[in-house]
Amino acid sequence: YQLGTSPYVYQLTTRPVTDGQPHSVNITRVYRNLFIQVDYFPLTEQKFSLLVDSQLDSPKALYLGRVMETGVIDPEIQRYNTPGFSGCLSGVRFNNVAPLKTHFRTPRPMTAELAEALRVQGELSESNCGAMPRLVSEVPPELD
Repeated sequence: YQLGTSPYVYQLTTRPVTDGQPHSVNITRVYRNLFIQVDYFPLTEQKFSLLVDSQLDSPKALYLGRVMETGVIDPEIQRYNTPGFSGCLSGVRFNNVAPLKTHFRTPRPMTAELAEALRVQGELSESNCGAMPRLVSEVPPELD
């Protein structure tokens, strides 16, 4: 996050998550407390200062994958922003809104208001990469 004077950086985990396996990341904010859980590892908590809390009360945008800013980007953010995200995002919720589901399930053409709220830059394609694997295999016809 860039909160005016300096970037707000929080490392979610020290464990590697670039192993080709699906990972679950849950980030919940309750007032000045941030709760983070990666996979099934212990829940961590961080408290915000009053200044950070007030600046996070009205976010202008939620960036998924990569910050698409123009102009000068803080070097710390740029370091983590290059080359961007490659992989699968699924089950994203923000204040009870599911932006990815809304983007892919809304009939076209979208209203101007919704199109502005769900602005996409870069490549975004729907897949079943975040779907749970089938737990029951199909029965072959000869055994049915």
